Amino acid sequence: MTPRAKVYAAISRERDYQEGWSDPTLTDSGGKHSAQEFLTYIESYTREAIEVGCRRPDPEAKEFALHALRKIAALAVAAMEQHGVRERANTDNLKARHSG
Repeated sequence: MTPRAKVYAAISRERDYQEGWSDPTLTDSGGKHSAQEFLTYIESYTREAIEVGCRRPDPEAKEFALHALRKIAALAVAAMEQHGVRERANTDNLKARHSG
C-alpha cells in the first residue's frame, strides 16, 4: 500500500501540470469547466483505461490504469476547486458502524 501523503503528493503534482492548461494561448477555456464537463472528462479517462485493460496485457494495462487514476483524481480536485466542496454530512466511523 502507498501512504496517503504520497498519494496526495502525486495528485498535487498532477494538478500543477493541469494548471498549465489555464494558459489562454493553449486553450480557449483557460482551464475553466462546468461540473458536468469535469464529469465527462473523468468518464472519458475511465472508459479509456477500461478499454486498455481489456485489450492489453499487464504490466502495460496496470500502468495505464494507475496513470488514469491519478489524472481522474486530479480532475475531481480541480472540479472541487472551481465549484466548491460538499463535505460529508456525517462524520461517524463506517467501520465502527458495521462492526456490531
